[in-house]
Amino acid sequence: MSVLLVFFAILFGILYLVMLNDNNQIISDTLSRKEIVYEKTGEVLKDSFVVKFIQYNQTDGSYEAIKFYDSNFFPDEQINTIIKTALLHNYEYGNVGNVYYKLVRSEDLTLIASDMTMLLTSFKGNLLSALLIISIAIGLVFIVIFATSSKFINPLKDTLNRQLQFISNASHELKTPVAIISANADVLKNIDDNKWVNNIKSQTQRMEILITDMLTLAKIDEEKITLVKEKFNLSDTVVACTLPFDALAFEKGLTLEVNIPNNVKYEGDSGSVKKILSILLDNSIKYTSNNGKIIVSLKTEPKLTLTVFNTGSEIPDNEATKIFERFYRGDNSRARSTGGSGLGLAIAKSIAEANRWKISAKSIYGNSMSITIQM
Repeated sequence: MSVLLVFFAILFGILYLVMLNDNNQIISDTLSRKEIVYEKTGEVLKDSFVVKFIQYNQTDGSYEAIKFYDSNFFPDEQINTIIKTALLHNYEYGNVGNVYYKLVRSEDLTLIASDMTMLLTSFKGNLLSALLIISIAIGLVFIVIFATSSKFINPLKDTLNRQLQFISNASHELKTPVAIISANADVLKNIDDNKWVNNIKSQTQRMEILITDMLTLAKIDEEKITLVKEKFNLSDTVVACTLPFDALAFEKGLTLEVNIPNNVKYEGDSGSVKKILSILLDNSIKYTSNNGKIIVSLKTEPKLTLTVFNTGSEIPDNEATKIFERFYRGDNSRARSTGGSGLGLAIAKSIAEANRWKISAKSIYGNSMSITIQM
């Protein structure tokens, strides 16, 4: 409907310009015809007047002229107003209300004016008719779309809802067997610690992460996440969320810097800030090479912006936006070695959209990756 409204608005605009051009052309032709009749016969057609100037002053609009006009149609006061307006503006064509005039510059200056009320009334009537027809067309199209859209949209909506429900149900059902396998692996590990048991344990951990992420996405898609908006100290929240990752970064030989101004207040959902920042930091630690650097920064000008930057990037520059797609992998072999479900950044994007934040990524291949959230 939005596209159709824009289309009809453009159509009406084009129609208006065409009708206005035709109307102006008719006015020009009418004044030219009256000029020709006056020059040939010396007569002034009805609803018109002609003034041939003997002397005139363009600066103050004063004039001396021989007047030829229908005294019963135009009052002297109106004629004087039109003459002074024409002399002061000095346009070839112009108008005062519904009276349009033409200045003819030959041996003498001659003013030809005519009342175009009937023509303008007809123009406005045609314009309103066109607007009415377009409005009726929009209404009919809306009724047709409204009446038929459910036949097309409802099946798609039902399919999407069933898909979301299936993902949610499947994830819930998978949690139990995966938990049992993990518990059994722990028991076997206590009995005989070998690589096979360790493989089972590591894969069940990956499964648990994947299931948790799928459940989170399902809840977001179904809009079941409740956002609690409150005013809180964003600086303290970001610092507190960053602290647990300091040890992880240290173990991997990474430098984690935090550039946060003090006492930045923000009104929103603090849980969303914690969740999205945890995802971004976890992602940065996984994909930053040894001895690399991670920088968490917060800027208040020109907009409140939270950025997580890390050195090194395996994402091509033109594919930076794809990292927010579900299961996207920049380097599959590296992704397998670092673990993860491939859903973390998709969850981050969904959280940002739920809070109406703008999230974006910029990659310089082999050099750096930065993810920015405008809040």
